[in-house]
Amino acid sequence: MDKETARRFRTDFAEAVKTLEQQYGMTIELGNISFTANSLSVKLTAREGADKDTAYELEFKRLCGRYGLQASDYDRLIEIKGEDYVIYGINSNKRKHPILIRRVKDDKVYCISPEYIKQLIRK
Repeated sequence: MDKETARRFRTDFAEAVKTLEQQYGMTIELGNISFTANSLSVKLTAREGADKDTAYELEFKRLCGRYGLQASDYDRLIEIKGEDYVIYGINSNKRKHPILIRRVKDDKVYCISPEYIKQLIRK
């Protein structure tokens, strides 16, 4: 196995599970792929919601109170160092930086702390 094989596997897997996603109304994602010469290992996550954005929104609304946020903060526009971001979700597995934000110009996702996001919202 090599990096290119892992990339192709991820793409092929996404195509192969589309039927399951529709059947169960879930979004199925692969995490990081690690590989050796003859095997690969990956974490699979299935979230409620027909598409990725819906799944992240449902998760955000379920967990936001834990981090001092409100359900209405989902998809809220914030500015950091002159660039626009939107609050995109929560990854509760990340202890220090569980809040996901997405940069508007290129959809790149970043993780930040709840304290920092609350400071930005209060501005």
